[in-house]
Amino acid sequence: MEIKHLPRTSALFVNIAGDEIVYANDFELWTYHPDNNTADLITRLGSRITQVLALQGGTHLLYEAENKLWAIERDIRNTRNIWQLAEFNSIISLSLSADDNTLFIDGKIGNLIGLFNQP
Repeated sequence: MEIKHLPRTSALFVNIAGDEIVYANDFELWTYHPDNNTADLITRLGSRITQVLALQGGTHLLYEAENKLWAIERDIRNTRNIWQLAEFNSIISLSLSADDNTLFIDGKIGNLIGLFNQP
């Protein structure tokens, strides 16, 4: 088995099936496919990506950049749609429920500190 060297990453997500790795290297978001040793650029930003999650259906990625939470389509049409989902004072961590129906965010909005969820 050949081990691929990925560039320095600022965020990493490995799906349960192990057939792809989603990673960010500061300003770029990539999908790496270990089965054929290829990588696809998802997007390039002007701000640092610090966390990333992939939905199990494979259709979207969630990522955090500058305390803003974003969703981006993964399809390869002409344009990938991107939506800002929320803005926090700070985001500590992101996680998804096992069924991908609820997003949990450990962070701070205004004077509220704690665990937030978005169904």
